[in-house]
Amino acid sequence: MALHGWTMTLKPGCEAEYDRAHREIWPEMLAMLHGSGITQYAIFRDGRTVFGCMDTPDIAATRAHIAASPVNARWQAEMRKLVEDDPRRTGPGVAMAMERAWDMPPPKR
Repeated sequence: MALHGWTMTLKPGCEAEYDRAHREIWPEMLAMLHGSGITQYAIFRDGRTVFGCMDTPDIAATRAHIAASPVNARWQAEMRKLVEDDPRRTGPGVAMAMERAWDMPPPKR
């Protein structure tokens, strides 16, 4: 498996709505994520800064599956209302992929 991170910034005052949407995630959205190859997914929020980290063996296949999903298109439309525009964003989603900077090496034996 491989970890992949993303980030975004919420619009001022949208923090509670963002948290609510994820507490009440649509069952069909969750099913689509499970079907995309993601084995673990966590989202962290510090004020308006949001960071997500997912584990998937094939990020290209996972992204293609998610991008082709009608339920994801609906979810992204809802999330876009809560997320600041960013000129660095290149895809249709609201999050921006992050470059991996470091991996903890295994312990020496």
